[in-house]
Amino acid sequence: MVMLMVPLALLIDGSYDPAGRRDPFVPWGAPILAPPRTCAASGLGGMSIAQVSLAGVVRVHDRFVALVRDEQGRSWPAVDGARLCDGVVDRVSAGQVELSGPSRGIGDPARHLVLKLHPET
Repeated sequence: MVMLMVPLALLIDGSYDPAGRRDPFVPWGAPILAPPRTCAASGLGGMSIAQVSLAGVVRVHDRFVALVRDEQGRSWPAVDGARLCDGVVDRVSAGQVELSGPSRGIGDPARHLVLKLHPET
């Protein structure tokens, strides 16, 4: 038998928002995951860091620009500090891009993802 620990407010209207505090009615140490974000933006701002892949990196004057590809195969330019739906482009360098996103709940560390153009190197 599997028991799920879900806050009562979430069962009633689905709008439970602890505003960064732990729910006192969930046992200590139980995983609490934030609901998935929905992004209304289009382009790079509408993509999750889990949805992107690295298509290429180009150098424009004195900085690198990553070309990230979405699930539909469209490519979008991304520079240092560019915002995604649930994260940010930390650093673009020759052959790779580093992305980070917030944690998904208590006990879950912040996400950090490195996409390499040539993964074997």
